[in-house]
Amino acid sequence: MELDIRLPIGLMFLTLGAVLFATGLVQSVSLTTLTGGAMLAFGLPMGFFGWRAQRRQTRAAAVATSAATRAS
Repeated sequence: MELDIRLPIGLMFLTLGAVLFATGLVQSVSLTTLTGGAMLAFGLPMGFFGWRAQRRQTRAAAVATSAATRAS
């Protein structure tokens, strides 16, 4: 299994971005809201592409295992 850092980075940016965005909305600080929005905009694709890569690796491992089982 290969190390794919996109998923943890995406989750970190999503979490911190959501906190900053919510804090900026509550305190009506535009810079905090913009920063949180930018972090959310970066975290969403990172999390999605990391999740997709992890799902593909899991499927490829399952196919390889089933092919090896059928060959025996």
